[in-house]
Amino acid sequence: MNEKCFCHIGMADGTRYKVKDADARSSIETIEENLNNTTPIVEGLQTEVENIQHDFYNVLNHGLVGDGVTDNSSALQTLINKIPEGSTIYFPNGNYLFNTSISTKDNITFKGTFKNKYNVVNETSRLFFNGCDGFVLGSGQNGSNYFEGLVIVGKENIGCAFKNLRAKMRRCSISMFLQGIYTGREAIIEDCEIFQNGIGIDGCIDSKILNNFIYNNNSNGIKLYAGCNDNIIANNKIEWNGGRGVELHQCYSNVITGNIIDRSTEQGLYLTSASQCTISNNILKRNFVSGATGVNANQLRMESCSNCSISGNILQTGNTADDGTGVVVPDTGVYLVSSNNLIFMGNNLKSGGVTTPISKYNCENATIYELNMGYDLSTSLKGTKVTGVAVANTPLQLTLPIKNITPANAIPNTDKFIVKFRKTDNSTWGAKEIIISNGRTWSDLAVKIDTTDLGTNLTMGVALNSDKDKYILSVTSTSGNYYIEVEPLSI
Repeated sequence: MNEKCFCHIGMADGTRYKVKDADARSSIETIEENLNNTTPIVEGLQTEVENIQHDFYNVLNHGLVGDGVTDNSSALQTLINKIPEGSTIYFPNGNYLFNTSISTKDNITFKGTFKNKYNVVNETSRLFFNGCDGFVLGSGQNGSNYFEGLVIVGKENIGCAFKNLRAKMRRCSISMFLQGIYTGREAIIEDCEIFQNGIGIDGCIDSKILNNFIYNNNSNGIKLYAGCNDNIIANNKIEWNGGRGVELHQCYSNVITGNIIDRSTEQGLYLTSASQCTISNNILKRNFVSGATGVNANQLRMESCSNCSISGNILQTGNTADDGTGVVVPDTGVYLVSSNNLIFMGNNLKSGGVTTPISKYNCENATIYELNMGYDLSTSLKGTKVTGVAVANTPLQLTLPIKNITPANAIPNTDKFIVKFRKTDNSTWGAKEIIISNGRTWSDLAVKIDTTDLGTNLTMGVALNSDKDKYILSVTSTSGNYYIEVEPLSI
């Protein structure tokens, strides 16, 4: 026999609704929304919803109490263990205490009433884990769960809210754990507020971290370490974290794009032994608020990195306080140490008055070869070398970028290179400074600037490429093979 199920909904404005079995399922989301935003008149409404949708479970009907005092650990774990995959567990407004961690079952949805990542209101679904982990991977499970609309709070930076889960987390607030999220795999973390943890997100693999507000964590906002590969970190606001905004260590194929990283105690972005990473269209401003100066106080540091692309970013110095007071930080935009095969293109590395756009150490093969906006690119190339071997009677061509010239028809005032050379069978180096002075026209430069005698057997010609944005240095040996190094000085 078909059993009919009816419930009446009374809203605060006096409107009443009658929902029957035939159209109940199409009305469930509307009912839930009304529950969250209005005053229900009929008691026991959630029981009626469960009668309509048999895979929907209101925790208040299954032994949980949202009074902030009752330990709900056993009741929630019992509910999870008995319901089938595909079910939804719903937490109405309340403060739910848990003294032990909760083991998840695959394909279970956990839903609450929290909606705004920028405003945790008192009346919401708040889960308090009292000195323990929050949701952890259940035995034999893969952690495929969905969490939405929950405020999850730890105690004294102990444990982590989500541990080892393949979960989608949307519109959740996570605070007061040692690690907000720990080693998520194939996770999606979206529209969440993650704050006042030890580390906001500590390790993810093949995951997406999208459009979150990550702030005021004691150490890093996001930290990826060895094996944390193939992640996308996009469109997040990351600020006031006690360590670095984002740190990557010994990982590869990560994309960091479209983020605002502001006022970290140390670097906004810090990469060590990272490779094949893309860093694009981020705004890094006022990082390194600890007060350090010089090259060690920088927005972006890359150490022992390779094969990375850095493009379209804005690095901005400014006062640490929004009202224009506080410390002006940092001195240096980018600090590169022992990093090679990097591409810098289209960045603004001197917004707000960065003293040193790029500082480099032991980066002979790091090539910054495209125009970056907002400063004289070639100034940042001091210490950048291009190298090669000039074989006898075979011209060696080396390429260096020309400075960003304004207006387009102007020519550089005075550019200088230092050219070092030695025979391949000799350890003694020779050197000569090459000066490209002003007073020449573009047509003169395009043909050939100069032919300079470097030594008994070497000559060097300097020309422009067809686009007039790079110098072409041609070194010819008439006898013997030579190692050649060319380093910009004043450009």
